[in-house]
Amino acid sequence: FLLIMSYKNYKDSTENEYNNETNNIAEEKYNETKADDKITSKSIELSNDEIIDKFQEFFFGDEILAKTFENFIENNAHIVKLESDEYLLEYSEVYERYKQLFEDKLENHIINTLKISIEKFYKILKDKTDKDPDSNEAIFGQILSSITDFDVFMMMMKEKANELRRK
Repeated sequence: FLLIMSYKNYKDSTENEYNNETNNIAEEKYNETKADDKITSKSIELSNDEIIDKFQEFFFGDEILAKTFENFIENNAHIVKLESDEYLLEYSEVYERYKQLFEDKLENHIINTLKISIEKFYKILKDKTDKDPDSNEAIFGQILSSITDFDVFMMMMKEKANELRRK
């Protein structure tokens, strides 16, 4: 979560790189698309930049998504044995469920809201990263990868287990 907050701060500090007019147009298209989708299940095709922007807005701004993962960690942190440095098989099983939940939520948004395939989304992200490895998109890709990293997952689980035991 610290990594996400650091990225948010980094992204906010680089916002002046974006053309405000383009962002306003993208936001209008997105809002129109959402309204059209609710009424007619029809969507306006988004540009690659709009796709990444809209996905980032969802990833960083959707309270339900954040709460889903906070709840998952909180509901499963009790399995962590803080007195041991060994990773139990049970941790791997919970981690696999966490990864699946993460993938399902993100894929659902990509397919059902952005109206593109998973392959197209990751190709867009990869192309932007290949073009500029220091771009916001490249950093965002690193964040996506780290969220599903086992060591990061275990760090979150241990932190929550510590917090719950202090209560």
